Amino acid sequence: MYGMIRWTEQQKKGVALETVTVLRQPFLCAGILWGGRTPRQVIRRRVSAAGKRLRRQGVTQVVLPEGFPFAAELERWGVAPVSTLSLRREIAARWVRSELARQGRPIAASCIAVTAERLDGEVVRTVTELAMRHRYLLVCLPRGGEELARRLRREYGVSLRLNAGREELENAAAVVAFAPSEALRVPLTLRLYDETQPLPQLTLPPNQEEELPAGADRGQLLAALRRSGAVKQVEVE
Repeated sequence: MYGMIRWTEQQKKGVALETVTVLRQPFLCAGILWGGRTPRQVIRRRVSAAGKRLRRQGVTQVVLPEGFPFAAELERWGVAPVSTLSLRREIAARWVRSELARQGRPIAASCIAVTAERLDGEVVRTVTELAMRHRYLLVCLPRGGEELARRLRREYGVSLRLNAGREELENAAAVVAFAPSEALRVPLTLRLYDETQPLPQLTLPPNQEEELPAGADRGQLLAALRRSGAVKQVEVE
């Protein structure tokens, strides 16, 4: 079960656990009492106590409140924020399209570069999705790109440019990076390995949106709901 941390002024205890349901997905929620004058050191102790109690219940990943500053107090008990890496990689092709549209750049004619350390399912899916919408793709992989290029050419008539040089990469409209690599001077670079990079605006259908709890970190919450199967797809505005 995923956990959740929530600030509250409506309980008597410093920390209280309860199970809450979001889109039929249960979360073990730790409500932490935080009034306007509560000393920061008291909050730290309460967060640490919440982490300890959640871990005892088998929770290792939690959805945090937005801007949560006490992650270290949870990590000491082996409780970490829900990872958004799989969500970032799932939406990568739509994320690129959204950013290009926001900048007023042509979608189909924009050259997109993809860099990765290895060819896995996430890379194949992203390159395939990009190939359906962009005529020019540069793909940089240590190995395995040739077979992918042959398949895309055979199935979709798409040609990939494999292992382009630095100059070509820096002329791309966007770079989708699955792993750290040599820094490129491309303003639109999606670092899919970096959870500190702000996510785009993500949405669900209206009937699901209204059930999301206020104040929760949106990326973490949607990542948990997507991974658990509570939502089928997350849209990028």
